[in-house]
Amino acid sequence: SAVFTARKKIVRKAAGLITISDLPLRTKSLFDGVREEDAMNYNNSVSIIPEILLETVLKL
Repeated sequence: SAVFTARKKIVRKAAGLITISDLPLRTKSLFDGVREEDAMNYNNSVSIIPEILLETVLKL
């Protein structure tokens, strides 16, 4: 990935995070649409999880 290529170039430590969600955004029928609540939950989880992990690492 670009993050690890850049890390190697500048000789720094780095971490990557892949977010996998079981929220039903991608599995619903296109005809049903995505509820606003589902979209909000997905967006919140994608931003909150990295923040929690970063705060935890910085405390180590």
